[in-house]
Amino acid sequence: MNTKLQGAITFLEEFCSQNSVVVKHKRPTDRVLIVTTEDGKKASVGVDLAGNLKCYYVNPAQVKWAKMEGFSDEDIFEGKVDGLVEEITLRDLASFFVGGVKN
Repeated sequence: MNTKLQGAITFLEEFCSQNSVVVKHKRPTDRVLIVTTEDGKKASVGVDLAGNLKCYYVNPAQVKWAKMEGFSDEDIFEGKVDGLVEEITLRDLASFFVGGVKN
């Protein structure tokens, strides 16, 4: 696993554990991790071709809006609704996972 990616997941696991949140991850590729929490928060953490760490999360406020507008779960998670996935810093992602909000 890429060292930046390993460092990121270690940080998330330790930060979340200190705040009583369990994170799980799976690695679909050597450069990307899909990270989830027990309460359904979702994100991806990866390394781009230039070696930069990139984090994206599913914005729950946008999901709630899409459902209120009548979009189905299938529409939402098949990418038929814009604005659901946003870039976020690793620190803000850790805060989001433990109940904080994105700054």
